[in-house]
Amino acid sequence: MSTCIEIKVLNKIFKTKENLEVEALRDINLEVEENDFICIVGPSGCGKSTLLRIIASLESATSGEVIYRDRAITEPTSDIGMVFQNYSLLQWRTVLDNIALGLEFKGVDKKERREVAEKYLKLINMESFGKAYPYELSGGMQQRVAIARALANNPEVLLMDEPFGALDAHTRIILQGELLNIWEKNKKTILFVTHSVDEAIYLADKIIVMGRNPGVVKEIINITMDRPRDRANPEYGKLTSKILSMLEH
Repeated sequence: MSTCIEIKVLNKIFKTKENLEVEALRDINLEVEENDFICIVGPSGCGKSTLLRIIASLESATSGEVIYRDRAITEPTSDIGMVFQNYSLLQWRTVLDNIALGLEFKGVDKKERREVAEKYLKLINMESFGKAYPYELSGGMQQRVAIARALANNPEVLLMDEPFGALDAHTRIILQGELLNIWEKNKKTILFVTHSVDEAIYLADKIIVMGRNPGVVKEIINITMDRPRDRANPEYGKLTSKILSMLEH
């Protein structure tokens, strides 16, 4: 596989109101290959979300660079989409119109926008909810719409910042399976931030374990278990214990 994203010696320092410097990320070096499903885990405050925002050019690095397909990323690009923990849906627009929002910004005509939106509505198994409004949907359904909206723009890379973090355990497990089905059908490159070690092992080809103060990459773990993964598999349990131990220390 070819390299899709390369992160080189990335550092991020924030300044507080008192003009104190807080080192959020230190010397991050990563290579992301085409069609990788990568999960990033780590304690709160280790810079996971900051790293995603820098890759998406929603925030700038203090030093270092992010290379996408041999060119430095300096501004947001439609090739890289992002799904946030809060659904960020427009409450006054229908589900179909929310999914088509990015296409509308691009100037795609109404007929094509609708066709694309209906395609992704079917992909998330919500064909009968196209005319519904976000406030009429459950949290899990709203997150499906947010994922469909990101996919409708046809990005090469999908960044996901704890997209299932606010959902109940049952809905979360269902959406994990649906996300894997979507990924296998579309073969996007996914970087997925989560606090859940179980979620990371269930989803990822590769897990990046981060430490904090400052945020650094502690280890990169390749997952060799076949999908769908069995949480009762002893290998699954051993890997969970290993990563939890790394996070504790």
